[in-house]
Amino acid sequence: MKLNLQDTSERHQGKWRLLLFLMLLICLYAGLRPNPIPQLFRNFDLVLHFAACAGVAYVTVFAFRPPLRHWIIAALFIAAIFIEMAQGALLSRRAASTADFFAGIAGIPIGWWLAREVRRRLRRWCKQKSWQVPRTRNHW
Repeated sequence: MKLNLQDTSERHQGKWRLLLFLMLLICLYAGLRPNPIPQLFRNFDLVLHFAACAGVAYVTVFAFRPPLRHWIIAALFIAAIFIEMAQGALLSRRAASTADFFAGIAGIPIGWWLAREVRRRLRRWCKQKSWQVPRTRNHW
C-alpha cells in the first residue's frame, strides 16, 4: 500500500489551519501592540517581519487547497500593508516603516516557494517509497 501525500495532507488540514490561525493571532498581536518588541540586534524588526510573513505563507500552502490558497496569499499582501498603516495611524509609540513593509512582502513569496518545494519533494519521496502495512489478524 502506497502512502498518498494528498490523503495525508487532507487529513491534517485542520491542524494546519489551527496553526495558521494561531500564527495570525500572534502576528496581529505583535504588530498592533502599543509597545514595540525589544530589538535584540540591528534590523531585528525586519527579520521579524520577514519571518512572520514567510511562516504564515508556508503554513497557508499546507492548510488550504489551491483555489482558496491563492486568495489567502493575496490577502497576506494586503494584510502586510494594513499592519504597517495601522502601526503608523493608530499607535502613538510606533511608526509605519517602508522597510518593514518590504521585508514582509519579500517573506510571502519566499515562504510560499519553500512550502511548495517541500510539498513537491514529499510527493516525490512518497512515490518512491512503498510502505507495506503489515496485516494483523483480528482476534475478535
